[in-house]
Amino acid sequence: MRKRLTPVATRAMKALAKSFRLSNEQAQVVFGICSTQWASVLASAPVDELPENVLRRVQLMNGLYMNLRECLSKNLADEWLLLPNSSPLYRGSRPLDVILDEGFHGLERVARHVAAMAQGY
Repeated sequence: MRKRLTPVATRAMKALAKSFRLSNEQAQVVFGICSTQWASVLASAPVDELPENVLRRVQLMNGLYMNLRECLSKNLADEWLLLPNSSPLYRGSRPLDVILDEGFHGLERVARHVAAMAQGY
């Protein structure tokens, strides 16, 4: 299953990083991959089968993207990760900072928050 999902996931990683304006270093942390793997993604070169953890991160980021687009304008949705947020979850920092600082757990928390926003909570 992972082997079949890897090419789709690598294309999604590249598109999500571009949409959210992530630096190379940020994208590596967000997706949990090394610089060599990220270079392969950017070059659209074949990538070894991605671990389940990486596939889950791609899934969470894709959900974030879709939910933000559902409840915000396109421009605001694309910038949302980079903007300071007053929600208690972020305490004035950017949602991206929570993801970078807390890794997978932070990504899950941000994704849950955005899913709740999209559902009107």
